[in-house]
Amino acid sequence: MDKKNVAVNEVYKALIEENGEVIYDLRDKTITGKLDLTYHSIKKTVYIQDCVFKGEVDLSNCEFKQPVYLYGNHFEEALTSEGTIFRGDLDCNDAVFKNGVSFQDIKCTGHGLFQDTKFENKEQLVDFLNATFGVDLVCDNAVFKGGVRFQGVKCTGNGHFQGTQFENKEQMVDFLNATFEGNLECDKAAFNGEVRFQDVNCNGHGLFRDAKFENKEKLVDFLNATFEGNLDCDNAVFKGGVRFEGVNCNGHGLFRGTQFENKGKLVDFLNATFVKNLDCDKAVFKGGVIFQGVNCNGHGLFRDTQFENKEQLVDFLNATFGGNLDCDKAVFKGEVRFEGVKCYNGLFRDTKFENEKKPVDFSFASFGANLEFKNNIFQQNIDLSGTSIKRLNLKSISLSQKDKDLKKKVDLRGCVIENFTGKKEDNLKLIDAQRPKHFSREPYIQLEKYYLKTGDETEAKRIFLKGRDAVRRNAMIKGTSIHWSWTKIVGDWFLNLSVRYGTQTWRLLIPILILLTVGFYVHSADGTLTLKGNLETTAQTFGEKLIYLIDLLIPINLHIAEKWKPNFFSGEVYAICLTIFGWLLVPLLITSLGGILRKQ
Repeated sequence: MDKKNVAVNEVYKALIEENGEVIYDLRDKTITGKLDLTYHSIKKTVYIQDCVFKGEVDLSNCEFKQPVYLYGNHFEEALTSEGTIFRGDLDCNDAVFKNGVSFQDIKCTGHGLFQDTKFENKEQLVDFLNATFGVDLVCDNAVFKGGVRFQGVKCTGNGHFQGTQFENKEQMVDFLNATFEGNLECDKAAFNGEVRFQDVNCNGHGLFRDAKFENKEKLVDFLNATFEGNLDCDNAVFKGGVRFEGVNCNGHGLFRGTQFENKGKLVDFLNATFVKNLDCDKAVFKGGVIFQGVNCNGHGLFRDTQFENKEQLVDFLNATFGGNLDCDKAVFKGEVRFEGVKCYNGLFRDTKFENEKKPVDFSFASFGANLEFKNNIFQQNIDLSGTSIKRLNLKSISLSQKDKDLKKKVDLRGCVIENFTGKKEDNLKLIDAQRPKHFSREPYIQLEKYYLKTGDETEAKRIFLKGRDAVRRNAMIKGTSIHWSWTKIVGDWFLNLSVRYGTQTWRLLIPILILLTVGFYVHSADGTLTLKGNLETTAQTFGEKLIYLIDLLIPINLHIAEKWKPNFFSGEVYAICLTIFGWLLVPLLITSLGGILRKQ
């Protein structure tokens, strides 16, 4: 049914006329002509509903002292309301704006209501620059077909954009410097173009659950945004790049099940702060990710998270987590860097590191409690240099590809591990897999000390020998981190052969017994030893010969051997040889018995 025409002059006169009426009510009419209320003061409550405005509407610098209800109206031409003051609600629910709209610098003491409103012009901007709302700004299920500017908006209540459609792919949706004392709610909203939340200040939660950011080329920008509550993007979809750089969130950062679908654009959390957890459980990242410098006082949760890009880096450089860094069942298909990470527990149970060419970098990281690997297959280099670990817990790890021998791929230089609580074979497997170029004996020493501390001396001894053998092997290989002179190589070979680096002192008894047996054989006949000064007196008994031989053998002069003189040349040669071997074997025996070799 056609709406009855009303001349704009009638509307104008009825609004500004002070005739004692407190309400102006107009419904289902077509208003022809331009309505110009600039600089006027309207004292009536305005109800203009389901009407059609054929001409422009200019409310700039007008003051409405009572609420204004414009719901269901159609505005065929531009609506300009710059600097307007609304002393109550501004209700434009279900309205349709077919041309440009400007609410720039308005001051609304009540709600700004634009629920189910349609802004249909694709070319002209919908402008809320520096607008102020005393309660909520409600745009739920609204449709914006052109660009929108909420830059500098100040809202004492919540910003509601649930189910809102921002359809323009070319023009920006701009919330730069907007302030919301309550929540910013964009659940299930759809953004088809570039979006800017830069420097947003939200004293409640930022809610973007199930929101869709559809543009593959344009950035979604949260640079330096502040949220006093949670930043909740659960199950959201981002098809382009995203920047959370410098975000300050005093609650949780929630990205559970979130899809970051662009392979060529970064997801950037550089220097973002989360007072509680950063939860990315079951999220999917198809491009590179930067968590560099993230400061999270709670847990970093990446359980079942998929990092799918084989070429771009997942970067946790210098990220800090007050609780756990939990990557259980996560999948990293490209290079990943945990360099300088600080956290309580580092949990990597059933985590998959799938890229064979790119290293897994934990260098200079710090784990205040546990670093746990379980059921992991490492097909690439692992860098743990400079890492500090309270407890290393290894269970069923593999450091080789299927059907291939163990590869030397681990860097443990400067790594400090206080306790080893995993399987013995896994602990040794990790340490034995050190790259020759970056070899260090220190991890063997730390593992040995741990077993000594726990009372397992047998295992401690085994690890000690493994470490010494590994050092010797690496010293024989060119291009390793161990550089020995030939004299040190020979000396080390002798220590290994003679007393097994002090762990098998009994080996020395063999050459000593052989030397003494030879001595008895040399002096078996009577008259081979005569007393100096009395050539007629000879050593006859076993005891006299034994004491003589022992005095020659030990480096301490007992003044016994000097009293006797061998009567033939072979006896003199033997005495010299026995003395020389004594100076080699007896000190070695003493140091081995005293455990000094084990400390070297």
